[in-house]
Amino acid sequence: MRNISIDFNEKSLLLIDFKEEKGIEIDVKDTSVFDMIEIEHDTNNKSNFWDVLHDSMDFAETLKEKKLTIVLSVKGKETIIIGENAKPSISQILSKSKNIQI
Repeated sequence: MRNISIDFNEKSLLLIDFKEEKGIEIDVKDTSVFDMIEIEHDTNNKSNFWDVLHDSMDFAETLKEKKLTIVLSVKGKETIIIGENAKPSISQILSKSKNIQI
């Protein structure tokens, strides 16, 4: 197992673990990392959360085909699982994908 820790101002922001069983776990240790992400706003593009979620279906399908899984956690609690090991229930209704678990 290999991991990368990303710190900012002596504060742990992210921990990324590359698992031997073909998976990547990303743990957001400090949610202020989201404030650092700049998103380009295109006034002609009216994307919302649901559009982004639906667009991620192709990415999730590619991960599953390659037998890979990405797990996003916030402060140690699993939030989203994408790819091979996703076991969606209600989230399948929202995302229309069997490869995204929220």
